[in-house]
Amino acid sequence: MESISKPSKDEYFVLDKTYTRAEVRGLIPYNYVIGLRAGTYSSVGEDRDGRYFQGEGDCVIQLGTERADHFLKSGEIPRAMAGFPGGEGGIWLPRAGSNSPPRLWYKIRNKGLDTMQIVPFLVVNATEGSFGWVPLENDAALLAEIKVRER
Repeated sequence: MESISKPSKDEYFVLDKTYTRAEVRGLIPYNYVIGLRAGTYSSVGEDRDGRYFQGEGDCVIQLGTERADHFLKSGEIPRAMAGFPGGEGGIWLPRAGSNSPPRLWYKIRNKGLDTMQIVPFLVVNATEGSFGWVPLENDAALLAEIKVRER
């Protein structure tokens, strides 16, 4: 991963409503949901190819199986389920001319996973606090809502 520097501009955008995309995945079908919660997203960093915007609180939605089912029924992220992938983070937007698609990014939170074996324990500890990515290749509706402004 390329190094991230402080943003060169103080920018932000406001997402007026929560955006989610639900799909069915897998050989044994299961629900999968990704998205961003409504709110203000502020520039927090940049790299050569794009800019990072972070939302407030648990703004990234990335859920599968029972978690996705729970969210689709209630609109709530199931906090009691350990190993929730998503939460704190935001969106990375490519600069003009970049060949990379926009993507959601989120802070990996593994605390609370049951890790009785040594290898999973080491993986959990090694990845805690690092970042995960979800490419946004079919999310034109979300991208159309994003209007970046300078403060």
